[in-house]
Amino acid sequence: NGEIVETANTVAPPPTSNPGQLVESMVPLQLPPPLQPQLIQPQLQTDPLGII
Repeated sequence: NGEIVETANTVAPPPTSNPGQLVESMVPLQLPPPLQPQLIQPQLQTDPLGII
């Protein structure tokens, strides 16, 4: 049970902070693609990690 409690506690904190960061990260990421779709296509093939 000790291990399960530690895992639950570790997983609980992230979700609370993740939503805020995920939303902020997703908003800026989604804005660039529509603004410059042509630049996004070549970048995906060149540096997929940069866009993701």
